[in-house]
Order: sequence, then C-alpha cells, then structure tokens
Amino acid sequence: MFKSKRTKIIFLVVDTLILIGLIAAVIVAQTEEVQVDGDQQDNVNQYYSRFIEHEGKVYPVKRGIQTLLLIGKDAMEGRRPVSDIETFYNDDLADFLLVLAFDHENKTVTPLEINRDTMCDVPWLSVNGLVGGYARLQVTMAHIFGTGKQDSSKNVVTAVTGLLYGAPIDHYFTFTMDTVPIINDLVGGVTITLEDDVPTLGPDYVRGKTITLRGNEALRFVRARDVNVIDSNVSRMGHQRLYMNAFINQAGAKMKQDQDFILRAYDRVERFLTTDLTVETVSELINDFYEYEVLPIQTYSGSYSWSEVETAQFEPDAESLWTCVRNTFCR
Repeated sequence: MFKSKRTKIIFLVVDTLILIGLIAAVIVAQTEEVQVDGDQQDNVNQYYSRFIEHEGKVYPVKRGIQTLLLIGKDAMEGRRPVSDIETFYNDDLADFLLVLAFDHENKTVTPLEINRDTMCDVPWLSVNGLVGGYARLQVTMAHIFGTGKQDSSKNVVTAVTGLLYGAPIDHYFTFTMDTVPIINDLVGGVTITLEDDVPTLGPDYVRGKTITLRGNEALRFVRARDVNVIDSNVSRMGHQRLYMNAFINQAGAKMKQDQDFILRAYDRVERFLTTDLTVETVSELINDFYEYEVLPIQTYSGSYSWSEVETAQFEPDAESLWTCVRNTFCR
C-alpha cells in the first residue's frame, strides 16, 4: 500500500513537470537567444542560509534546498469574478496544492501534500495589492484575493508559508482546470480503472470499471466530489492521483510518436498557466527531477468539522504538521 501511494505521487509530480516543460520548450523554440535580467538569475547559493523558528527554537533549513509550490486552481475560462470589483478579486480556489522540495546536496525531491481544506491564516489583499490583514480560512481561499494571476499565486505562497511555520517557498507554478480536457484529448483520451464508486458521475462509474475519459468527462472526474460528505476532498485527491497515473503513460507514448507534441500542447494551454519560473530554472528543475531520488510524500493528519456556513474545514494536527515540515525542510 505504501509503495502504491508513493508511485501515484511520482506520476502526479512527473505529469505536472511535463506541463512546466512545455513552457521551456516553446520559449526555446521561439527565441534564438534568451536574455534574463541579473535579478532574475537563480543562484543556488541563495538557498544556503535559511532558518525556521518553532516553539522558541531555530531550525536550519537544509543546505541547498529549493522549493516549488504547484497550484491547481478551480478556474474555468469566462467565469465571472465573485466580487463587484471585477478588475481585482476573483473566485478561483486553489484546489490542488503540492510543495516539491529539491535537495541539491543530497539529490532528492520531497513532495509535501497540502489538503485544500486546511485552516490557516490567509492574508487578504486590498485593491492596491497590499496585505490588509489576515483571516482564519481554508488555504484554498488564498487565491481569491487578487486578479487571479501573479498576485493571487503569490498570496497562496504567503498562506502556505505561514501554514508551514515559515518554511521557504521559492517558486510557484499555477495551472487551471481548463487544461484537463485539452491535454486529455491531445493524448487520445485517458483510460482508468476506478478504485471506488463515484455516484455523482452516474451509474457507469463503479469500482473496478474501466473507462476511457474524453473531453469534459476527464474534467468531471478530477473535480468530482460529494459536497455533502465532509471529507470528500480526500477522495477527490485520490481520483486526481489515479488520473495522473494513467495520463503519464498516455502522454509518454504520444511524445514518442509525435516529436511536435509538446509544442502543440503548450500552444493550446499557454493562456491557462501562471508562474514565476525563468527558462533556466525550468530547465534545471526538470533535469534535477529526473536525476534525483523522489522520496515518500509527506502528509499530515488532522480533523474535519463543518463551519458556520456549512463548508468543510480541516484543522491540522500541530505535531503532525511540524513533523512534515521538519522532515521536508530542516537539517
């Protein structure tokens, strides 16, 4: 069981890094020479003297560690903002959150999975883009503050950093749910064998059934959950891992058959991506991922409850969360 879970998260990580690779591929293809400003250069030395404070003690961060926050936002093209101030606030939640910690000294990658329902201090932004204060909310809510682009992604980074006791998050890579049906169909559809019943999708979605997902069927599957079940996000996370597992096999086969697949795929999904990664950093992270050992995923325990407005909220166990942070970031 442990081995299976680790395999699934590796597939999930590889799939997301493929999306990151699309960025590098198209930029290299479109420019003969890439110029990067000096203040944008990624120097590994900057990752060498950092600390995390916890309960009055100071813990040095691993030497040479570099971190990336993957953000999958529940956004669809054309959906209107939730606020009357349409030029600033948005209603896109950060449904998928995964930290990747690249340890350049020990040549390992540690994934730390974050439940989107986790309660934490979320910064809210005023219309001038400055932090106006903090509210105790689900971490998924951090993305609604801002325009839905870089400012919202940075706000998620701030919330996650606070949740993880000040652990450093160096970069972010945000993608929207619009990419799912597009990429799904570009690889010819994705075939999965269901591990549980998904009644919200219809009678055909029963445990053990093999289904080839096409178009919006793929999107419906990775988004599906019963909002009346308090911990339904846990099962949805399982569906997302199952889908990624199957997708990576399809995508790998497609790329072997079609050398232009990456460029065509990037052209289709470019407008759905937001990141602060430079071309050099993208290239380095991809190379490092394939060379390094991917360690078991870090997950923390906690308890669910209904809020006053009947939304599911997950209170993390402080000791369990700190253990994950210490194992992922500290020497």
